[in-house]
Amino acid sequence: MNNFKQLRNINNNNSQNPDKNFVYKIHRENSSTKLLLMAPEDFYSTNIHQASERSHNLWKSNCFEFFIKKKNSQQYREYNFSPNGHWQCYDFIDYRQGQVEVSVEVPKLSVSKEENLFSIEVNEGDYDLINVCVVYIHENTTHYYTLNPTSPADFHDQKTWLSFDNLMA
Repeated sequence: MNNFKQLRNINNNNSQNPDKNFVYKIHRENSSTKLLLMAPEDFYSTNIHQASERSHNLWKSNCFEFFIKKKNSQQYREYNFSPNGHWQCYDFIDYRQGQVEVSVEVPKLSVSKEENLFSIEVNEGDYDLINVCVVYIHENTTHYYTLNPTSPADFHDQKTWLSFDNLMA
């Protein structure tokens, strides 16, 4: 059975990370959003790269995802990032409907394996709701981490997304 655990905010956590939880920090400025994710060492690939090629089905292995949307719209955007540098971006017209690979500026991606820190910067700033998620495969078991966990895991379910302003409060 899959474990579904909530992410914890770096600002609300001490520097220790004994139970391998994922902690995050989000900063939005003008048209840019930067996300920092601290993760267990085995989350990272041995082949670490800067953001490079786009790839599909990143959720089938360790990956970091986030979803964004405007409050009064059904349309939303999904970003996927793999620790090996692969990434993807999709637009949806509604809940899991009309998935289209979208052309966006290549995200800035860096990984510091020494600090277990995954840093992502995207050219996105105009949204109200967000969902930050991790798919983590450990000892052949898939674990899901998100801001507002539900069972079964469904990162696309907008009822579980949080207001960006409340998230930063």
